[in-house]
Amino acid sequence: VVVGEEEASTDPSVLEALAGARPVWLIDPLDGTNNFAHGKPCFAVIIALCQAGEVRAGWIHDPLGGLTAWAIAGEGAWIRESGQVRRLSAAAPAPVSEMKGSLGRGLRKRLAAKREAGDTDTPARMVRYRCVGQEYMDLARGRLHFARYGGRLKPWDHAAGVLLHREAGGFSALVEGRAPYSPRPGIVHGSLLLAPDTNAWDALHRVMNGV
Repeated sequence: VVVGEEEASTDPSVLEALAGARPVWLIDPLDGTNNFAHGKPCFAVIIALCQAGEVRAGWIHDPLGGLTAWAIAGEGAWIRESGQVRRLSAAAPAPVSEMKGSLGRGLRKRLAAKREAGDTDTPARMVRYRCVGQEYMDLARGRLHFARYGGRLKPWDHAAGVLLHREAGGFSALVEGRAPYSPRPGIVHGSLLLAPDTNAWDALHRVMNGV
């Protein structure tokens, strides 16, 4: 069974396959479409192998950079770069003020305003690539400490990346109820926060909650 982003956008009922016992290939052939359309090199291909609501394996490929990162549940996360394969490790925990991470524009602006007002317990370095695949690769290799995604959490965007980050040693959960993210037969409405570990997740959540 194959479920692609474009097919699911046309017929959302195809996502019901994610609840069944059969393996499902979940494919985002072009993540970062806006970047691609404007000639920016930040885009990726994302593939996840799912079964019974769980992600068994995931791959993120950067076709221009020649990078492929992948993870298998329980077997770690890896990247192939310049013909060499190495294991991935998420960023080490750090004070929130020293972390770098990805946030939406509204939350970035509100946290930046708090920092300018003298609140130093806020992240100093906040970015958004507009390509979650590239962000997940940087989360898994320790270049980003955290990311928060909100609104409509589409499974083709997040299934492979969440597994990659977890197998690299990171921790993630939905902000609403602190439940783990898993691909479901539909779009998850809520916010997903990824961090180096549970303590960092709690610290980031406290800083962002109510901002």
